[in-house]
Amino acid sequence: MRTTCERCSKTPARLVTSRKNLGLLFAHKTFRSQALLCRSCATSRLTGDLIFTAILGWWSIVSLFTNVGCIAEDVAALSEVRKMATPVQALPADGGTP
Repeated sequence: MRTTCERCSKTPARLVTSRKNLGLLFAHKTFRSQALLCRSCATSRLTGDLIFTAILGWWSIVSLFTNVGCIAEDVAALSEVRKMATPVQALPADGGTP
């Protein structure tokens, strides 16, 4: 089982779910992504999704309500991610011996 970050290969990593909402005039689209990320990469992804949702998520009536849920979930995930330990480079699987 993989325990390192999918983006930078640092450890510790945990499964992070993020949501972002795109409001269109007569519809909306919600995107959900899951990845095994370290604190730095998870903070970056969640912050990006929050900015995306805050700017582009309010453009329809349905999205007004969906957007609040997406932002609440991402803020909750971000607060959990910030409690993680500082990421460090993972050791090679063979223990680093030549």
